[in-house]
Amino acid sequence: MLHNLRMAKDGSPDYKIACGRRLIVLRTALGFPDRAKFVRHVYGDEDPAQFKRDQDRVEKWEKGDALVPPVFVGRLKLLFAATHDYVYAGDYSGLPRDLAIKVMEVEEPTVELN
Repeated sequence: MLHNLRMAKDGSPDYKIACGRRLIVLRTALGFPDRAKFVRHVYGDEDPAQFKRDQDRVEKWEKGDALVPPVFVGRLKLLFAATHDYVYAGDYSGLPRDLAIKVMEVEEPTVELN
């Protein structure tokens, strides 16, 4: 699914979309299928107006309307051991093993046979 987008060039619309999709995959793999809970956990905003701005920003990155900034990925690294290499290049090698497995499962869910 995402493998086709890994080769897009930095700054191109396809690259931004690929990074945004990887951010969604990462968020889901971390146990935050709901963006609002993820934003609240990452930023910890108490102010409703600031929370809304942060949520809008993350939505923009996830849609590929803007590139996920390195400072945000740095925050994810501190909180969850997520890496710049995964978000920007789809490289699992720097992720903790358990997180890498969850990311791969979210990217390409296995089909269960009955």
